[in-house]
Amino acid sequence: MKSILLKAREVRAVLAGDTMLLRKVKPQPFIVIDGNPLIIRKAKPGEFPIQRDVIESPYQVGDKLWVEPSESERPLNSKHPSTPSLSLSGLEVVSVEVEKVDGEWNWKYGVKRLMCV
Repeated sequence: MKSILLKAREVRAVLAGDTMLLRKVKPQPFIVIDGNPLIIRKAKPGEFPIQRDVIESPYQVGDKLWVEPSESERPLNSKHPSTPSLSLSGLEVVSVEVEKVDGEWNWKYGVKRLMCV
């Protein structure tokens, strides 16, 4: 299970039924072809002069995510805070797309809530 930092407003949105999360693609791609963000790099010895590499998403379809509040929303002196009013134990990634928002490329994750056992 991987962790993901969410702001309080993002947790509230998921609890209210929103199923999309946006995360900036890092580094920003040179171009996106068929949904694959690409960067251009100099060739290594023996390669074609210009190479393009796909930027991999940190989360893939099927990944289970443990939700953590962002640093600014953690209580003081707490490494593993809990915010009862915003409890959300986990998410599962159900889709991954790339979308340009306000001039920047973002990962657009479709998520569903995991039920607590």
